[in-house]
Amino acid sequence: MSEQETFNWMNESADVVEGLKFDTDVDYTFRLDSVDPTIVKRKDGSTVLRNDGTPSKKLALKWVELSTKVGFKMDLWVNDRERVNPTNPEIESDNVKLSRKLGYSPILGGKFSFGDFLKVGMEIEAKLVPVVSKDAKGNERTFNNIDQSSVRLVGDAPDTQAQIPDMPSSDIVKELQTLAKGCKRLSDLTAKINKLGAKDPAKFQLLQPAMQLAEQGVIKFS
Repeated sequence: MSEQETFNWMNESADVVEGLKFDTDVDYTFRLDSVDPTIVKRKDGSTVLRNDGTPSKKLALKWVELSTKVGFKMDLWVNDRERVNPTNPEIESDNVKLSRKLGYSPILGGKFSFGDFLKVGMEIEAKLVPVVSKDAKGNERTFNNIDQSSVRLVGDAPDTQAQIPDMPSSDIVKELQTLAKGCKRLSDLTAKINKLGAKDPAKFQLLQPAMQLAEQGVIKFS
């Protein structure tokens, strides 16, 4: 075994420069460096569970700012359902809002997949926003995070989109068209379905195809 080399630390010195500063009014370019799928744990090591009893999951994204090589984290929660509403985008899920900024087009009734729009090496432009957090002792700490509302994709969008769901059976189409008579909007139809579902839970299965057919224009409202 060779001896470890040493040096005279008393003669070592380094140049003192100003720390890195980021301007919240500037658009920075970031590259996706890694995606780390994580089961959410508490400080005592126990798993955080969702309402259905399954483990809470999130994706820990690491974005690297290109000019400074500084890394920034972005956590995305993995959900069982994502809300899609192109006519009222303000009520869409946060994940859906981000995916649209990254060139992805979720479809009502389809499947939402992070893998279709998150690609290691992809680049975005975005602003930074200050975030205040507290440690276990209540001490506040301010750090910069990527402002998801300002995200813009750099380069081409992915050539994939959410898979178009199969067309409901003709019997379901006819049933929903009958239920839709007298309804002025989709919410009137879903209210009818929910009322039926209170007596027959199987009727709740009509909600998803109702939204799908309404978006496709198969169901008309008066």
